[in-house]
Amino acid sequence: MLSALLARTHKQLCALISLGAGTLLGVTVFAIVPECWRGLAIWQFVIAAGSGYALFAIISKYIFHVCPACAAAF
Repeated sequence: MLSALLARTHKQLCALISLGAGTLLGVTVFAIVPECWRGLAIWQFVIAAGSGYALFAIISKYIFHVCPACAAAF
């Protein structure tokens, strides 16, 4: 509902998507990563982060844009 009311133009839509992405990044950096860092060994954390990033990159490149801002640009 909020996006329908606020995102009248493409630029406003991208700004709203960026706000949501920044919020998710903040939650990841300040809540999820520290909890995983404490609960996992360093090698487990590196493998989990690397495989997650690789999966994200493969899906974005060959299947569909996972990033809404990237998908909105096309």
